[in-house]
Amino acid sequence: MYVRLSQACVVARQALSYENRPTMNVEEEARKRALEHVAKLVQRPDQLDRIGEMKKKSERKKAAVEAMLRTGVQSQLEGIRTAIAQLRSAADDVVAVETEATRIRESLKPFLALQRKMAALREWSERHDQYAAAIENLRLIVEMHEIVAESRTALMNGKLLLVHKK
Repeated sequence: MYVRLSQACVVARQALSYENRPTMNVEEEARKRALEHVAKLVQRPDQLDRIGEMKKKSERKKAAVEAMLRTGVQSQLEGIRTAIAQLRSAADDVVAVETEATRIRESLKPFLALQRKMAALREWSERHDQYAAAIENLRLIVEMHEIVAESRTALMNGKLLLVHKK
């Protein structure tokens, strides 16, 4: 048994000598770490008897890590599926909004013609307001002598409020 332990230590040291290599792939790195771990676990001859237990424990740990990894990957995949579904929904919403905006633009086209007609009507309304103001001013000009005479009479009679009103 002691010979096996020594051989394991020698193999572990050899694996450690690979550490100086500049390029090491993932498998070599994993093998190196595994050998380091085994070398740490079996440093005395009595520990060789427990190798079966250690192997089972290691397999359980591996299974647990794989289960956690599967769970994590599954969770990430579910998140990606949800995100893709939301993107599809958003794309459908964008298409619906574009369609509705086009429909609204089409329904507003008659209002452009109406706006042109209303511009002409607004111009006529402004002219009418100006004519009405001119007629009122003309009436005041024509009635000026009469208004002045009435104001003078009211002033002489002391009816200041009536003068102010005219």
